[in-house]
Amino acid sequence: KVDEKKQPRIIINNKTYTAPPQKFQDDIKNLLAHGDQLWVMTSTVDKRKGILFDVFDREGRYMDNFYLRFPHGLPDPLFGSYQMELSGDCLYLIEKDENEISAVVKYKLR
Repeated sequence: KVDEKKQPRIIINNKTYTAPPQKFQDDIKNLLAHGDQLWVMTSTVDKRKGILFDVFDREGRYMDNFYLRFPHGLPDPLFGSYQMELSGDCLYLIEKDENEISAVVKYKLR
């Protein structure tokens, strides 16, 4: 279920417009190619474990899943989660610090 308090809003000419209510959220949040694998970032999030990824081979067959935990907590789902890129054994994403300043962060995958 989608939290109604987090409905997207936009202000145009000092008037606030709210997106129509969304009953459910998409389960697939991002797709990342890693070698011969496709990592599918799901909407499943555990504050302790991280974000759940499903892994598929190049023919689309399910292989496995894993949780990806971030050292500085979970990325902002409205910002960083969708802007993620894999390159070799590194993951790049955008994170905000306590002052809301954005930075590109590089994580080495183990």
